[in-house]
Amino acid sequence: MNFNQSVLPIDQNAVALFFSEAWTALGWDGMPSIMGEQTSDGLLPPAFQFSDNREEATHIAHDVANGKKTSFSTPRKDFDDAGVALPAVGDLSIICDGEGKPVALIEDKTVDTSDDTVVEHFDCRYPKDLS
Repeated sequence: MNFNQSVLPIDQNAVALFFSEAWTALGWDGMPSIMGEQTSDGLLPPAFQFSDNREEATHIAHDVANGKKTSFSTPRKDFDDAGVALPAVGDLSIICDGEGKPVALIEDKTVDTSDDTVVEHFDCRYPKDLS
């Protein structure tokens, strides 16, 4: 793995398009719980990359989309330092690859915030498979 390649910034236009496609493909006619950024296109779930390394972020994003990775843990301090709310069951997020492109829409199924580490277990809602 080449650890000298930093991830590219997240492409917010691609994220908005991806979420619109996911919304339609999933047949959602009601509004699920979304914590995210208000844009001219509406409310978007937060989008993030799992690593600062481009190759690793892409690998992990594809593992999420293919169902090989279904959980992650984050130090509680990271949420506190960033001033963001702790995740909750039903929260949606968009996982991006190292190129900044959206790859998967996930939904938190269980969230444990009782310790110094926040543990989230999630399902990949869209797409189901990248293989």
